Amino acid sequence: MIHWPPRVGDYVRIAASGELGLVVEAAGHDDDPRFLVRVYPEAETASPRTRALIATSALHIVHRLHELEPDPSPSPREDESGAAPSPAAPP
Repeated sequence: MIHWPPRVGDYVRIAASGELGLVVEAAGHDDDPRFLVRVYPEAETASPRTRALIATSALHIVHRLHELEPDPSPSPREDESGAAPSPAAPP
């Protein structure tokens, strides 16, 4: 079952790029929720913005709900190693 809006620990896709992310924090009001997302970019598909953030080691990006899409993967929690998860392939 996909929960929407996402909750902390849920995988999401960045709508503009299809990149995978993990919600690590949710904030804001019901009419304008914001989500801190840890992005797991794929080198071939990473957006220029994400590549720039990777270069500075900043992989957490704040997104508004309309910028995110559900990922069909189950909502596992990130393991302690910080390794990228293995969710379903992007649509």
